[in-house]
Amino acid sequence: MRVEETKRSRGRPKTLNRDDVLDISMKAYWKEGIEVISLNEICKRSNVSKPGIYREFGNDDGLMKAVLAQYEKKVINVVQKLFTQDIPFTDTLDKFILMLTVDSSHHDGCLFIKLRDSNYPLGEETKKEIERIHKKYVESYANWIQRAKDKGEFSKDISTNLAANYIDTQVGMVMNKISNGYDVQMLKDILTLSFSIFK
Repeated sequence: MRVEETKRSRGRPKTLNRDDVLDISMKAYWKEGIEVISLNEICKRSNVSKPGIYREFGNDDGLMKAVLAQYEKKVINVVQKLFTQDIPFTDTLDKFILMLTVDSSHHDGCLFIKLRDSNYPLGEETKKEIERIHKKYVESYANWIQRAKDKGEFSKDISTNLAANYIDTQVGMVMNKISNGYDVQMLKDILTLSFSIFK
């Protein structure tokens, strides 16, 4: 007869739902700002203990990094799919402008850009995550522009790197203004004018 031993895990059983905590944190940071949302407030809204947060994410920096990864998965990746579609460059550009200014999911601006441009003292892991996502964003613009050049839809006289960084700068400006309550229609018109150099 074989006897099987049941191993018991040490410590308290895990009751924290990682995705719930990340979604609650993401919405709070995005809508209200990282400067005003404390870890205690995240614990209160998530109905979890601070030790539980630390066990799951390591520290505040680990939580913020994980929130950025969640935001990338749920928001950034959706936006970036636009740049892989096989449609004319100018049509993609028009869709992008509408997505940034009219789409209700962006009425609080962009969490990534808020963190990137914040003066709030971020942890090293969060800074690295911001740098990684920013690089990915600019590369996605550059790849989109290069494909348009290859199809004859974009001027070869404009540097791909310059154009990608120009788009990134304009998007950052508009997203910051949206999060500060500027008129969305006016910002849509500004972005349309800014991007008209590519048409």
